[in-house]
Amino acid sequence: WAARVRDAEVVIGVAGPNGFEARCTVSAPGHWREITSISADGCWAYGFVDDGVARHLLEIDVKAAKSRRITEGSVVVAAPVAIRDGAVFLQENSCTPLEVHVYQRHSPPRQVSRVHAKLNLSAVAEPEVVRYEGPAGSIEGMLVRPSAQAGRAPWPMVVFAHGGPWSHVRCGFSTLVAAHGSAAAFHLAAQGYAVLMPNFRGSTGYGS
Repeated sequence: WAARVRDAEVVIGVAGPNGFEARCTVSAPGHWREITSISADGCWAYGFVDDGVARHLLEIDVKAAKSRRITEGSVVVAAPVAIRDGAVFLQENSCTPLEVHVYQRHSPPRQVSRVHAKLNLSAVAEPEVVRYEGPAGSIEGMLVRPSAQAGRAPWPMVVFAHGGPWSHVRCGFSTLVAAHGSAAAFHLAAQGYAVLMPNFRGSTGYGS
């Protein structure tokens, strides 16, 4: 089994010596889409779809040629893998590091790991999703303010203008904490800086 993504469509089919034979073509919500796993029987496909600063779990019913977004809210999903009755995947948000989640059809996803349960995040400022209007509509960015322990406003601000428009900033903990990405936003906020990470029109989460 194999998958191809064409603009707003996902094509599921069989790749063989004679080429690719399409079995299902379905429209998928969101902007940037990627299929990472297909069930052994070829009936279900899983991947992710970008929507603004979020990245959601995407499920495709191959027989019915229907797709739906499984996760909601400001979350970032990674590495979905099909299992017998659903998918296992990693999920994080702006204040919670990656943990393993399991999705079983007809039930909401649930967290099954507690790898970071003992991590003290009390000094981490809660990031804020900011929205602003561009020529083609609303675009989101991330704003990290210093925590209360770092002093009161007004604060100096660092604007992290990433190398778009291909990529974009997501609301994931790993993005905000990494020293090599997003201007090490949590580290700078702990030193008393506000960090603004704007996204651009045409970024992967906002269409072409």
